[in-house]
Amino acid sequence: MKKPVIPIVFSTDNNFVPYCGVAISSLTHHTSFDVDYNIFVFHTELSEYSIRRLESLSYLNIKVECVNVTKYLSKVKLYTMHHFSEATFYRIVIPEVFSHYTRVLYLDCDLIVLSDVKELYDMDLNRNVLGVCRRKNLSRIEDYVINKLNLTAIEYFNAGVLVFNIKYFIEEQIKEKCYNLINHGLKYDYVDQDVLNIVCRNKIEILPAEWNYLSNYDDIENNNIKPKILHYVTAEKPWCFPNVPNAKVFWKVARKTKFFYEILLKHINCDVDTFELNLYKEYENALTKD
Repeated sequence: MKKPVIPIVFSTDNNFVPYCGVAISSLTHHTSFDVDYNIFVFHTELSEYSIRRLESLSYLNIKVECVNVTKYLSKVKLYTMHHFSEATFYRIVIPEVFSHYTRVLYLDCDLIVLSDVKELYDMDLNRNVLGVCRRKNLSRIEDYVINKLNLTAIEYFNAGVLVFNIKYFIEEQIKEKCYNLINHGLKYDYVDQDVLNIVCRNKIEILPAEWNYLSNYDDIENNNIKPKILHYVTAEKPWCFPNVPNAKVFWKVARKTKFFYEILLKHINCDVDTFELNLYKEYENALTKD
């Protein structure tokens, strides 16, 4: 009997590959053998080296594949804002790229998966275009959400964890509506997240908050919620700021991956790319020796 497949999408650029690798590794630590996990990494210019490193995370019932989505983005004007790169926009084209799936799970790269995402993937979305988790603490951006986005504080969701209901997303022409807003020229503080909030208003299914626990706002040890996905949502990432709340969860996972020393070296100003590439070549040479 053929096993069910869960398609999962991450998106990254070359600079974020190590953290994407840690996120994927955290997911692979919490999987079921009765399911195939097809992980796709969206990109527009990953190096061959980066692709090889990410795809090497495949094993058994987990397949990692890098997908160049450049051709799907030709009609949208991408931009960067604050700590957000253009890669954040790639999630909007998920239903177009994977129209043959019923649903697709999207995950940001700055998170740690702590439970099997099969539970999240299987949740009932009814006829809504997205399954989302709402932000519990909007104090920092409440005025922005109300006055610029014309949304109520309770409506706003974080787009780092999304379950796409492919059929309805396409039928509602969500991608086209998002493109219209983006191309209109107005730049949003939280880029495509804000656009998705505006366009998908009243078309979302609210999922349990533990599936997108915003770690920078709450400490796990002092909160009754047990996170199933821990998400580092602000610019203060644990690899740059080791003292942010719940940073130790990231480092516990990272130290078990091939990306650990690279992440350390990146933050002591070493030439990491050259260092890691030379290490990789030495390893390959060792394998080919008699």
